[in-house]
Parts: sequence; structure tokens; C-alpha cells
Amino acid sequence: QPLQLLGSSTGLHAAVQHPSPAPVTSQGTAAAPHAMDVPPPLPQLSPAVTDPGASKCEGLPWELVCLLEDPAVVKGGVGIAEDVKRLRRDFGVHVRGVLDVRVAAQVRAPHLLAGGGSLRGMSACVLGVSADKRLQCSSWGRPCLTRRQLEYAAQDAWLSQQLGVALALDMCAKQQQQQQQEQWQQQEQQQERQEQQQQPEEQQQQQQQ
Repeated sequence: QPLQLLGSSTGLHAAVQHPSPAPVTSQGTAAAPHAMDVPPPLPQLSPAVTDPGASKCEGLPWELVCLLEDPAVVKGGVGIAEDVKRLRRDFGVHVRGVLDVRVAAQVRAPHLLAGGGSLRGMSACVLGVSADKRLQCSSWGRPCLTRRQLEYAAQDAWLSQQLGVALALDMCAKQQQQQQQEQWQQQEQQQERQEQQQQPEEQQQQQQQ
């Protein structure tokens, strides 16, 4: 999918207010769109590309901080706890509404981990996508990231978002299946009660005859 590179707070504000259908990345964040059809919304951010040249005093864009600290907006990722700690340590941002996709899969849908607990393994198993990890250990300390690094960050963020959506869909499907089974059981129990009530009446009719 095409990438939209954001280089200003204005572009970030527009992306947050009106998410596009394509992954979005900037010097400070890589983001994918809201999952509007799957509650809760799962926009995905990648603080791994946080500009190392930005000091704690300079801070992050206000729009990004508001999004990160909004508990109503779920931020999903694989092994996201370290990113949360780094954002708090380096920028004083208290990230809320965090979902570790790997932990959620272990608890609620362990079959999604058949391809391994890594982002690459889960992406291959669940999404059928082979993630390129060649840039994972590249130089992220440079003041200006390369186009390939930005694309890698956007891909990393988008895959995490898609895994979160897949997990949410799987959970919804399981809940619907469970509700349907419970409904069938209730119908069967009701039918059995009706049959039990009819038996004495039929016996009385036979005795009278």
C-alpha cells in the first residue's frame, strides 16, 4: 500500500482527525487508520522512529501526545511495553489504552500464535504476510531517517494494527458462536420442558379413555 509521509504537526493533526485508508508515517510516528468496523478503535503508532534529535524539553506534537494519553483510543503493538517506558522516560508522556497484541493472543486466542510470538511470525500465520526485518537493526540514531526506514516503521505499525483487528474479529466471532450455542441450548431446554409438561396431560387423557 502507498505511504503518506507526514512532516508537520498540521499533517499529523489531519491524519488523527481524518484517518486515511493507507498507513501513515512521519519522523515522530508511524500510524495506520482506525478500525472503524471493529470495536475498540485500533490506530497503531510506532515510537521506535521517535526523532532522537528531539529533546524532552521540545517534546512531541501536541496532537500526538493527546492521542497517546487518550485511554479511549487503543494503542496496539507487539512487545509495546518497552515503547511505552521509553516515551515516558524520554518525553514524559503517559501512554494510556495500551494493548500488547502478543499477550492478548496468548490469553484470548492462542491459536493465533501458531507462527510464533514475534511480529513476523504472527503476521505470516494470521495475515499471510512476510514482514521484511532487514532494517530492524539499522542505524535509528541518525538525525534524518531514510525513506526505507520510514517505510519499515510504517509497515511495522500497520502489521501490528492488522493483527489487533484480526484478534478483535476472532474474538467477536467466538463470542457470536458462543451466544448462538447458548441460544440453541436454551431452545432445547425450553422444548424439553414443554414435552415434560405435555406428558402428564397425555397420560390423563389415556386414562379417561
